[in-house]
Amino acid sequence: MRANLLDELRKPYVVTGAPRAVRGPRDSQISVRVALNPFASTIGYTLPYIVSGSIIVSLVLGLPTVGPLLLKALIAQDMFLAGTSCSSSA
Repeated sequence: MRANLLDELRKPYVVTGAPRAVRGPRDSQISVRVALNPFASTIGYTLPYIVSGSIIVSLVLGLPTVGPLLLKALIAQDMFLAGTSCSSSA
């Protein structure tokens, strides 16, 4: 997200508006909206992998797989363990 926003703030339409005193809160809002698009689309296609059927089945049946570990990591907000669990189970 940060890299997308920095790239967006260097685009010609933002840079040319700065010397004309056009730059303001509206300009940054537009840049943030444009920078959010790749982030939102990435979440959209990654979400089904995170909540895949195998994880839900292992939680319901109590199978000793990565599912309960992922749930504990999400509850504890351990982003590193949750990210590792999601990438390895997909």
